[in-house]
Amino acid sequence: TAGDVYAGQRGQYQTELNRLMQDPSNVQKIPGYQAGLDAVERKMASQGYLGSGNMMAALAKQGGSFFNDYLQQLMKLAGVNVQTDAGKIQYQGAADSAKLQGESLNRFIYGMSGII
Repeated sequence: TAGDVYAGQRGQYQTELNRLMQDPSNVQKIPGYQAGLDAVERKMASQGYLGSGNMMAALAKQGGSFFNDYLQQLMKLAGVNVQTDAGKIQYQGAADSAKLQGESLNRFIYGMSGII
């Protein structure tokens, strides 16, 4: 539509969204992801929690939050939440999938933290 400034870029965002849904680990390539984890690690280390379960939980929370925020942003840019004259069309399945992906990434980060 004429008021949709992202209409010409929707395909690009849909491709990015599909890539992320197929391989959630791609979030690690997004600027800011590693910086957020590093900040959490520094904070927890300064409080004496380096390598602790508390630190692993904080890292998992940060990673999952980043993933969910990025996923929501991509969904909006890809046009997943669409308004029509008939009312709002919500893709609840996509939102549920995003939540599940975030939870899966949290588990992945927590599991990887013991290796790193």
